[in-house]
Amino acid sequence: MSKLQTLKSALAVLDTRRVQTMQAGSWRTSDQTSSQRGYGYKWQKVREQFLREHPLCVMCQAQDRVEAATVVDHITPHRGDQSLFWRRSNWQPLCAKGTKYGISAAAYPYLDIKGLTLEQAKAIYLEDFWDVIGRAHPSIKFQVFDAAVNHGLGNAVRILQRAVMVADDGIWGPRSQAALDGMQELRGHNDVLLRFLGFRLKFWASLAKFDQFGRGWTNRGAENLLFAAEDN
Repeated sequence: MSKLQTLKSALAVLDTRRVQTMQAGSWRTSDQTSSQRGYGYKWQKVREQFLREHPLCVMCQAQDRVEAATVVDHITPHRGDQSLFWRRSNWQPLCAKGTKYGISAAAYPYLDIKGLTLEQAKAIYLEDFWDVIGRAHPSIKFQVFDAAVNHGLGNAVRILQRAVMVADDGIWGPRSQAALDGMQELRGHNDVLLRFLGFRLKFWASLAKFDQFGRGWTNRGAENLLFAAEDN
């Protein structure tokens, strides 16, 4: 079985809201123009002002890199909710330089990012983001996957290492896997989930930009807590 097929079967146990970005009836598939969905002249003006006030990509800064921000991202997807769309606390500045399907040239300098296909991106996410922690309950893999996409794989691994109480060197090896296996066996995957999300909130709180973007990050953490509760 191919890795892509394995990913599809693994993700099937999770709530489909987490893996589908455009469902039937989605606001994205409506007949509305981008302007009618909120991305008109008013948005362009406030976007420009926001990027002047916040010129650097916050996720690059979290990984000790400096990149100019070119995108105003909604931390919690608004899905057409105009109140959430215009809530400044739900915005964060990100870079889009050399990025496609969330795969960046900075992380994969040997790839032709411009020519990257969706199937290739899925295979990368499976091998480097989903399978990286080996044996784990799918709900744990989902949380690590979400954190890796948001903060970078190294930070996601370090958060999980703190959760299972091993040295947080950002390298997932036999000791980290044994600690995860032991905690899952003795205390169940729920304890791992709660500890992971607790340390992820601590990570967000440690970022220099938390005062500006912390509300949106905390809302994302709350959504993941609700997902974890569904996986109990």
